[in-house]
Amino acid sequence: MAALEPFAAYGTVGLAEEGFAAVAEAYGRRLDGLFTERPVPFRRLDGGDYGRDMRLREGVGRPGASGLALHTR
Repeated sequence: MAALEPFAAYGTVGLAEEGFAAVAEAYGRRLDGLFTERPVPFRRLDGGDYGRDMRLREGVGRPGASGLALHTR
């Protein structure tokens, strides 16, 4: 399995019919591209970038990267 960018619909509480239609259309486009969308390039746990303690090995990340950017290639 590969991770894809999430799909989120914000402000859906009390969403009017037109807004629902727009969200449904966007979700349909997302589903249409499910098998062609490029996955998020996360580092693999078993790829040698992480130690046995599940921490990123020193010197593996990009200089200046922090947060989630440390865990993507």
